[in-house]
This record gives sequence, C-alpha cells and structure tokens, in this order.
Amino acid sequence: MVPIPKADELKDLFSLKGKVVIVTGASGPTGIGIEAARGCAEYGADLAITYNSRAEGAEKNAKELSEKYGVKVKAYKCQVGVYSQCEQLVQDVVKEFGKVDVFIANAGKTADNGILDATVEQWNEVIETDLTGTFNCARAVGLHFRERKTGSLVITASMSGHIANFPQEQTSYNVAKAGCIHLARSLANEWRDFARVNSISPGYIDTGLSDFVPADIQKLWHSMIPMGRDAKAKELKGAYVYFASDASSYCTGSDLLIDGGYCARDVFADTVTHIMSFPPAKPTLAPPVKQTAKRETFGNLGPWAEPSWYSSLASPYYNESHKRLRNALRSYIDDNVKPYMLEWEERGEAPVEERRKWARTGFAFGDVPEPYRPKDVPGPAGIPVGELDVFHLLVSTDESSRIEGGVGTALGGGSVIGVPPIVHHGTEEQKQKWLPGLFTWETSFCLGITEPSGGSDVANIQATAKKTPDGTHYVVNGYKKWITGIPTATHMTTAVRTGGSGMGGISVIVIPVNSKGFTWRRIPNSGQNGGGASFVELDDVQVPVENLLGKENEGFRIIMTNFNKERFIMSIGCNRKARTCLSESFDYANKRHTFGKPLIANQIISHKLATIGRYVESHWAWLEQLAYHIQQSPLGWQDPEIAGQIALSKVHGGRILEMANREAQQIFGGAGYQKGGPGAIVEQMSRDLRMMVVGGGSEEIIADLAVRQETALAKRRGWKL
Repeated sequence: MVPIPKADELKDLFSLKGKVVIVTGASGPTGIGIEAARGCAEYGADLAITYNSRAEGAEKNAKELSEKYGVKVKAYKCQVGVYSQCEQLVQDVVKEFGKVDVFIANAGKTADNGILDATVEQWNEVIETDLTGTFNCARAVGLHFRERKTGSLVITASMSGHIANFPQEQTSYNVAKAGCIHLARSLANEWRDFARVNSISPGYIDTGLSDFVPADIQKLWHSMIPMGRDAKAKELKGAYVYFASDASSYCTGSDLLIDGGYCARDVFADTVTHIMSFPPAKPTLAPPVKQTAKRETFGNLGPWAEPSWYSSLASPYYNESHKRLRNALRSYIDDNVKPYMLEWEERGEAPVEERRKWARTGFAFGDVPEPYRPKDVPGPAGIPVGELDVFHLLVSTDESSRIEGGVGTALGGGSVIGVPPIVHHGTEEQKQKWLPGLFTWETSFCLGITEPSGGSDVANIQATAKKTPDGTHYVVNGYKKWITGIPTATHMTTAVRTGGSGMGGISVIVIPVNSKGFTWRRIPNSGQNGGGASFVELDDVQVPVENLLGKENEGFRIIMTNFNKERFIMSIGCNRKARTCLSESFDYANKRHTFGKPLIANQIISHKLATIGRYVESHWAWLEQLAYHIQQSPLGWQDPEIAGQIALSKVHGGRILEMANREAQQIFGGAGYQKGGPGAIVEQMSRDLRMMVVGGGSEEIIADLAVRQETALAKRRGWKL
C-alpha cells in the first residue's frame, strides 16, 4: 500500500529534495521533457535525463540544470523503443544515484498522415516509440519500484488519445497515445501495492514539432481551443512536479488533460460547427454592388476582353483594394514590360535592372510574410501583405499573365514556386537567411522536382541524398530536367530520396547553385524561352544538413501541398491568355477586310469568337467559385474538397487556351504564324502554350487525379454505387 506522506505543509509535500527522477526525451533546447526536468530540478530533485541522438543537447541541459539549481544531473543515452536499453538505463541510474523515485516517460514521435498514406514502417516506428517505448520504460522501472515498494511513474500521453484529430490525419499517434492513457490506468491497478501511475495529456503545445503544419491548419486548431492559442511547454511543468511529489500521494490512475479546454466540449459536433462558421480570412467580401445608370469601366472594353467585373457585371467578390491592385499592375506592366517583352523573350532573359525594379515594386513574392520583407518594399499597390486574400492572388495572376513568353518568370525567377516550401516549412533561421535577399536578387530560387524519368510521379524521385559519415552534409547525386529559372537562381529547392522507395523516402533540400558538382545547361524549347528551362546534373554535391526543409523522409507532403496553388495559378494564366487570343482576334477581325467587308462580318468568324467567349467566361466563374471556397475554408489551400476541382479547372483552362489559340491563328491566317507583325502575340502564344498545358501536371495525370479525388469525396458524402 502506498503510504500516507509524513509532511503536513504544502511546501514540504511539493518538495522533491532527496528524490531521484528520470526524464526521457529531455535533450532538446525546448519541449515538454526539458521543462518537466527543469520543474523537478527547481523543487530539488536529482535528475537523470535521456537522449537518443542529441548527446550534445542532453549534456548541455544537464550542465545548465545542475549549475542553476544546485542538483545532481547526468545524461544517459537510451532508445526507449529497445527494452534492453531501458533496463540498462534503470540499472545505471540506480548504480549512480542509489535509487529511482520517479520516472517521467516522455519520449515520443509524431505522425502526419493516416494509415493508408503511411507505410507499415512508419506505423511501426510511431507505435514502437510512443507506446512500446512507454511499456519498456514502465516495465524496467516497475521492477525497481516493486523491489523498493515505492515509486511514481508519470506518462506523457496526449489529448490525441481522447480524440481523433481534425483536420490532420495521424492515426498511429492517436492510437499510441490512447494506449498510453489506458496503460497508465491499468498499471495503477497492477502496481497499487507499491507505486502510483498517472498520465498527462497535453493539447497543442508550442514545442516546434508542429512547425511543418501549414499556418491555415494551425489557425483552425486555435479556433477550436477555448483559450485560442498553443500552450508553452513551461505551462506543463507544474503538473509533472505535482505527480512526482507527495502532494499527489492519493492520486493514481488519473489522466490530467492540459489542453486549453479543447476536450471540454463535444469535439465532433463542435468541429463541424467550426467548419461551417469559421470566420473568413480578411478582408471579407465587399457588400453587394448597387447597379447605377453608369458603371465604372476599366481596360480593354471589347467583348469578353476582360473579366466581367471590370466593366459590365456587378460582383460580390471584389472591393476597392482589389481594384487598386488591378490598376497598379496594369499600369506598371503596360509601361515597363509589354513594350519590351518579346525582345526579352527572344534574348532569353530580362535585364537585371528590370528584375530588381520588379522585385522592389511589391508585386513580387507575395508569399513572403512581412517580417522577411525589407521595410522599404511596400505590399502590392500599398496593400499590407497580411491583408492579401485569394482574390488578390486571382487578380494579380490574371494581370501578370498579360506578359507573354517566359518573361514573367524572367522578372521574378523561379522563386514563385521555389520559395513557398521555405515560407511554409522552413525554420526561422532558414527564412531569415534566404527570404530577405529575394528583394535585391541576392537570393533567387527554383524548384527541382522533375527528372528525366518523369515529373508527375513524385513518389518515384530518383535523385539521392546520403549523409556523410560525420552527419554534417548530404551528398546529392542525380538529374533534374525542365527546371524553370535556373539561369538566374542562387538556390534550387530540390526533391531528393533520403530513404527507401515510395513517398516515405522523399526529402526536400535547398541546394546552392554554385555548389561544386552542380552543373546545368539550357534546354532549347520552342517557347517560354525567358523562363530558362534547364537540365541539371548533380554529381556528389555536398549540402549542409541545415538546408533540409522539414523532417527527413517527410518531404513528399511538402511537395504536394504546393501543387494546389501552383495549378490554380496556371489555370488563371490559361484563362487570361485565352482572353488575349480573343481580344487580339476581335481587333484583327474588325480591321481586316476581305471580299469588300470586315472579316468579322462572316458568321463563321463570329461563331469562333463567341465560342472562345463562352468558354473563357464560364471558366472564370469557376475560378471565382474556387477562390471563394479557398477564402472561406479554414483549411485554405489544403482543403480536400479543392484538389480535384483545381486539377480539373487547370485541364479545362489548358483545353480552352489550345482552342482559343488555334481559332485565333485561323482568324489571323498567315499573320498568326509570323514572328512579328499584327499576329506576333498569337504566334508567340502558340509556342508557349504547351508548357501551360503540361507544366504543373499533365492533363492525363491530373484529370485522373480529379476523378479519383472526387470519387473518394463522393463516397465520404454517402454516395453508393
């Protein structure tokens, strides 16, 4: 029977002087383990802290705790998933300290997918560390507790052991932590004669383990927590001191939830409510526009030459900031880019002074948050970056797509696709190191995914990255093809294989282009010359391990989360370029006379123009609907409802562009085939459009993706065959 403590005063009950406490997983600079250890040290306990791979961190923590609190602290290596190591740990601590009074089983591993998208090995790794590892610790110290007839085991479980997390899928982690909670309850009964066993279930804690999670999903988490924020790890240490001390002498079999109130509610019902009522990102939709006798007009006033909200139809989607952005971009591009773009396209690059000027306008690199932007670089059209919404992206992409050839890419480099993985998955140090230089062109990024063996099949990446024996560098070997922006890039955000086959072995590494063994050559393509598509060879390229984005072997998700936005942007581009074909054709058909009358007087020509018009307008309405859904969804770009829709809109946009360009060339006749002259834009587009159709995922691949995605969603909604 666990004895009644002799002390009466609370300060004495909480005191841990004379007690020896083991804390696993306490080698990091932050986190639950080190805070639990710190709390115990503050109350006088001697400590044994463990590490698996971070020996230096554990030794540093041990020294700091010992010097600051005047207690004995020693670091031990222990892989909790191996029972023999846990058994040896207890033996070594008893030999060094004479006993163990408290064991805080804290080591754990997170999961970021469900069972169908994870490998069997990934499942086993989480269960082995989080559940089997806890069992190993419990059994090893339990034998000692039984021999001494006293002890306290404290298990770090999780709020996830009580719920099924939303929206992230982490089944293995939920199962493991639920097992930990029930293990504690079961052991409380099994060990009732000699020891106490309790568990602590933290909610969302700011430990850095969730940094890879997109900001919109973290925002959803906070909306479901009554306290509205993550906890700091230090807010948990009092709970560990309580269970370790005699203040909790009558407490066993308990699970203490520290979750900001998350589980105090009917989680499932409340989650559904939040999905329906989560406040939209600012700015909200403008109020309905009242029709007036005379509407504002903007841009080309020809039929279907601009989105209908520019001049003809009222729309609830746009407000004054969207108009301001549209006006500013139109003015800049018309004055500084369009007069020279075909010349730059033929040259294969934009002048460096024009690239720098574009970067300083604020139009470029909209993904980069305020803290990493120079203070003298405004938001686009003076709009704070934090206020930009999906419709600003729709407007800016549409207006920028009036730039033909690869000149748009030449102005901003490949950073439009190479930077988002850094913004969303990079560490603070990586962001500070790489992002500010974008605005002076000290840094420029491209995205290295596609290989000679394929592009859309990301799970079968062949380029490898292996660590050097001292663990300080990756050695990268392989090839990349069709890499946009290489000629002006300083870094390539690169998909590599660091593990086994399939998606579970992919990582993302940022490789400096000037590295030894990194060579590239331009690929001569029929169009998009300004984009600088190139072939890259990586021959024993050494890259510091600090250049890894996210976690090793978890890069597949980083890559895939980029695709929705990339395809949406390309779909918008297809729409605008089809409009350009339409407006160029309208102008030419009215000016060109054949058989004594304007070309447009022929019904067949009007039919061609009408066909382009109805496709372009209906496709634009689809883009607006998608933008509205993304804007309103708490999951934003990661909403599972949009992947198939965006993929299909990109397929449809490509088909429309192909049709519009063909019909435009038919209307222009020989002039549509000639470089220069009245049909120069249409001719240029005929060489550029193949990249628009194939880039970002070929029609054949993403159409199939759309069918599979929509079928799965339909079944979830209750569709039965």
